[in-house]
Amino acid sequence: MSIYVSMDSKTCILVSGFGAPGLEWGLSPLKHLLHFHDWDVHVFRSGVGHPDDRAKRLADFVNDLEGPVSAVGHSMGGVICEALDVLTGKLDKVVTLGTPHGGVPLLRLLPFNLGGLRELRENSAYLKELRAGAHSAEYLCIAGGHDPVVTRESAWSIKHALTALVPSGHAELFARKDVARLAGQFFGLVGG
Repeated sequence: MSIYVSMDSKTCILVSGFGAPGLEWGLSPLKHLLHFHDWDVHVFRSGVGHPDDRAKRLADFVNDLEGPVSAVGHSMGGVICEALDVLTGKLDKVVTLGTPHGGVPLLRLLPFNLGGLRELRENSAYLKELRAGAHSAEYLCIAGGHDPVVTRESAWSIKHALTALVPSGHAELFARKDVARLAGQFFGLVGG
């Protein structure tokens, strides 16, 4: 594997999944790779709530940044990244990890809208509307081959996205070296 330093000053936002504290990115090989290449890295704790509300909150931050901005989102964090792309058009590249772009079938059993999760149901009006929006960023959608939450079909449902499958469950996708390598290749930091 060859490694070279990117000549562009880049910024990357790491967006955590539903209810995650954001601390999980501290152990991420991807975060360390980005720092190694002198990228400005910011962690956004997505919390709970409607994905559009989270994206609007993140847009306030992103709109103040100079130059190209990339984003990496895990699970609901990937939906927030996609909503941010549609909302602002300011993202250059987006990597999503185990993101339910096509929805989560099990959420149809949810009797109430717990923290915006109802919007992530399979075939929800929200996800259909998001899919129809104008996407300006390039996408790499990574699915876990052993993910019991998000199917690979759901994770790969963005048209024209590059896709990858890793031997992983859902929760550990952000902590894998093979995911960091794939994202690094996509961002132009690591050779193939």
